[in-house]
Amino acid sequence: MTELTRLLAAHAANFAADGVPAPVADALALNLADGLAAIIGGSDAPGVGAVANLLAAQSASGEARRIAAAGRYPAIVAAQINATAGHALDFDDTLDEGGGMHAGALVHSAALAVADELGGVSGAAYTSAVSVGLDIAVRLALSATQDFGWHRTSAFGVFGVVGAVGRLLKLTEGEFVNAFGIAYSQASGNRQCIADGALSKRLQAGFAARDGIIAVQLARAGLTGASRAFEGADGFFNLYQRGAFDPEVILGGLGETLRSDRISLKPYPCGRNLHALLDAVFAARARHEGRVIDRIEVFVPERAARLARTGWPAHVVEAQFSVPFVVALATAEGHTELPAFDAPDTVSDTVRALAGKVSIHAREGTESDRIAFHYEDGTPHIEQIAATALGHPSRPLAPEAVRTKLRSANRFSGVPIDEGTLDRIFDLALGLPSLSSTRQITDALNDQTA
Repeated sequence: MTELTRLLAAHAANFAADGVPAPVADALALNLADGLAAIIGGSDAPGVGAVANLLAAQSASGEARRIAAAGRYPAIVAAQINATAGHALDFDDTLDEGGGMHAGALVHSAALAVADELGGVSGAAYTSAVSVGLDIAVRLALSATQDFGWHRTSAFGVFGVVGAVGRLLKLTEGEFVNAFGIAYSQASGNRQCIADGALSKRLQAGFAARDGIIAVQLARAGLTGASRAFEGADGFFNLYQRGAFDPEVILGGLGETLRSDRISLKPYPCGRNLHALLDAVFAARARHEGRVIDRIEVFVPERAARLARTGWPAHVVEAQFSVPFVVALATAEGHTELPAFDAPDTVSDTVRALAGKVSIHAREGTESDRIAFHYEDGTPHIEQIAATALGHPSRPLAPEAVRTKLRSANRFSGVPIDEGTLDRIFDLALGLPSLSSTRQITDALNDQTA
């Protein structure tokens, strides 16, 4: 089999520092702003404070910042806390075609922490490192041809952390081989936590950010990892994917084309599988003027209908994946604001009543996905559900939409950053490629909490 591990290591070590095309660099800058929104918004989410307290009690002080909160820690600690926060709200980026991998917040968390520990790195160096790291994660996730229940955010994303952090720490090709092998020894994460509504879903992002840094640090110190981590008989793809992957997806254009701009940004703080549905719900709202909704029918593929959550959500994780809840919230209130997902029982009686009118059905073979609003006067309105949701690279979020997302997430956080500082952070992130130091961003993030 092709030496995937060696070729990926060569790519990570040797991609030209100035080789990131301007469109990819611009996409990465917006991805950073988006990731910061998710981290800030999740900084006080359930479980994040407990993680921070536990790790702080066992850690020495360091140079890496906890975002939007007081404290400086070793990079592995800051990265774990920030990545846990970044995935807590299900508001972080996603790879629509790659099993819904959310790599951005965890790779940025790791790279920013290591950059802090280095005293800051130039925006150009950071752009190069993270673009390559995300490119590796995207290629790996896209190559999987079957799904086996892995939480790709962590199980695949950890290798993106290795790519980004390893470039910041200037690993050699041989050291990258070892770092990938050591990361494989730690790669993990499952989606059972989603089915069970567990907070461990957000923990998995933090584990991957931490473990990717550790893998790089151990390889840099001379420790060895499996040299055929991806392609070996018991390597990642043969063991974790049971051989169900396409190596050409990984190798096509490797070293020439960066795929980090394939990542989508999320306009709504819930499971990405619900976003196209929400686009349709918002598109239909004007049709309800002066009418009373009797019932709402959602028609989706059989598997989606079978797996859909239908009961009233008991907590945030269930709310993030509940079809009746998101449809009712968006229809009745015209928004999907974070507080509603955080405490679903606090929403209005109107939302709760409307959720009880939502039913989910398996559409017939060639029929399109759609949502049907039936009114009490006997007339219906049918809105088609698009195949591609808002936020996909083909339907990108505008920078101002990401600024609005950052402000919304900041309002939701435990200790909001003042709006002037927040706008400065956003502008710094968008200007990432020309920054003299990433510390300009991390220092600004902590001006009020240092």
